Amino acid sequence: MVHKLGYGNWDELKAAFRTSPLFRFDWFVKSRTTQELARRCDTLIRLVEKENQEYDERERQARKEKKLAKTMTPSKRTLARQTESPSSLKKRKQLTMDDYGSVGKRRK
Repeated sequence: MVHKLGYGNWDELKAAFRTSPLFRFDWFVKSRTTQELARRCDTLIRLVEKENQEYDERERQARKEKKLAKTMTPSKRTLARQTESPSSLKKRKQLTMDDYGSVGKRRK
């Protein structure tokens, strides 16, 4: 309703709450002052903006990683794998072996 009525028209927003059938028995919302409605709307708008910024940041990071993975040549990928520690390589091999073992157990 804030979008429809315009930001800052708190008296009109309060009137819309009072006349709306959705809030017919919601006395808590109907009893709020215009200042309390304004504070609540500001809080909700800030939270939505923050969520949108976080979403945009995750999207930007995903595109950056995708672009980096695309530009990385196969020789660089193998070089990156060679620089891994032997213990992490051993763990990865163990995980893949465990995966194969669990597939065989399911068939029996």
